[in-house]
This record gives sequence, structure tokens and C-alpha cells, in this order.
Amino acid sequence: MRFLRCLSDVLTSVGENLAKLSFLFMVALVTFDVLTRYLFNRSTMMADEVGGYLLVAITFFGAAFTLRRNMQIKVTVVTERFSSRLRNGIALVADIIGLVFVLMVVWLSSRLVWGSFVTSSKSNTYMETPMFIPGLVVPIGMGILSMAILYQIACQCKDFFEAPKRN
Repeated sequence: MRFLRCLSDVLTSVGENLAKLSFLFMVALVTFDVLTRYLFNRSTMMADEVGGYLLVAITFFGAAFTLRRNMQIKVTVVTERFSSRLRNGIALVADIIGLVFVLMVVWLSSRLVWGSFVTSSKSNTYMETPMFIPGLVVPIGMGILSMAILYQIACQCKDFFEAPKRN
């Protein structure tokens, strides 16, 4: 359990920092593009494309951070009426389903990235970005998220199946 926590913490921190760097780079790129349009009446011609890639990076690299900090949106109008044990059981089942879904995304997006790499697929813009490069963000980000979910499941199993303490 300690190893899983440490691995999850390190990967979540890496994802968080990549998301922050992506955000800062996107802000700088858009600011630079706005300034060049205003001052020189010319666009950088890459801000839209790279900005889109960076937005995806922020989303996928930041997903595990959001989960670990419990900052995702939750609708609890029904489950708040249940006992805490039942709520924990529902959360455990939901996390297991979520982990299966995330692992499927990792697998399928990895296949897509591999296909883009093998076929040398490029964007149809003047940059001709090799599509496997921005595509790597999805399986890497979802891989990091899967480790965070796995750690959360381990914690929930420990709490759920731990014998109630008697005073």
C-alpha cells in the first residue's frame, strides 16, 4: 500500500506540474499572439493549433490532481441520504467502474498513438505536427489517473472491509 501511495503521489505531482507548465505556456503563447496581431497586424499562425494541444494537456495531465484533491464535481442529492457505509460501497463500485473505463481509454488511445506514429500522420496545418506527439498526452494522462484511482480504490477497500472498532 505504501508503494502504491508513493507511486501515485509522484505520478500525480508530475501530472500536476505538466498541467501547470502547459497552462503557463498557453497563456504566454496566446499573449504573444495577441501582441503580434495588435502591434504588427500579423498572427503567429501557430497559437490556435498549439493552444488546442495545450488545452488537452492541461485537462489530461490535471485529471489525477483533481481526483486526489477531491475537487471533481459530484452530485450527491440521492446518496447523501444513505448510510456512510453504503455511500462508501457505492463510491468503491463507481471507482472500480471508472478504473475500467480509464484503462480502456489508455489502451485505445495508445493504439491510436501507435497508429499515428507508424503511419507518420501529421496535422494538416502549416506546422505539420506529427500527430503522435500531442496524442501521447491522452494515454499518459489517463495512465497517471489510473494510478490515482487504483490508490483510491485500495484506500476505500481498506476502509470498507476493515472490521468496525469497538470501544
